[in-house]
Amino acid sequence: MSLRNRNVATLEGFVGDNYFDLVTDVSETWERIKQSPHYKEDFGVALFTRMFEAAPDVWVHFPWGLEGHNHHLLESPHLAAVARQFTKMLDRAIEMLGPDLQLVENQLQWLGVSHAYLGLTPVHYTLIGQALMATLESKLGAGSGHPRKFTRRHKDSWNTIYSFISTSMIQGAFLDLKRVSSVSKIGTH
Repeated sequence: MSLRNRNVATLEGFVGDNYFDLVTDVSETWERIKQSPHYKEDFGVALFTRMFEAAPDVWVHFPWGLEGHNHHLLESPHLAAVARQFTKMLDRAIEMLGPDLQLVENQLQWLGVSHAYLGLTPVHYTLIGQALMATLESKLGAGSGHPRKFTRRHKDSWNTIYSFISTSMIQGAFLDLKRVSSVSKIGTH
């Protein structure tokens, strides 16, 4: 199967016929997040704080966290910078969601390659996804009484889109690992 056909099959498996509904749900809720003047840092720090609290061992993947988890690391300017960078990347991925998902997938695969070199594994993407959902619920509110509620439909849409994003990044890392492995084998013969 060609790369193009594989991508189309992969995308259909994630989004099905309701792709534009998913994108609308994700885009509308993300626009509400962006109404906060410091959303890039605030959202990112909240997400990473949740992730680090759930899995303190993740700190070792960040240069300033090599000495272990403590409350001072959560106040680090390095965390704020990474938080802004993560939120900016998520912002860009959401903006790119459109009819040309192959372009989005290819860019996410390259991003996955760079994150593989940081030691990220599929487990880390799961942790980020859980932190993402918890942060969205916290920032947007869950439940019918909240004026900016984050509904079950929104959560399902975000889960589907995040699955596409994380799977694309994991595939990129895996494809790069296979490429590096095959080049290494050629060099040893």
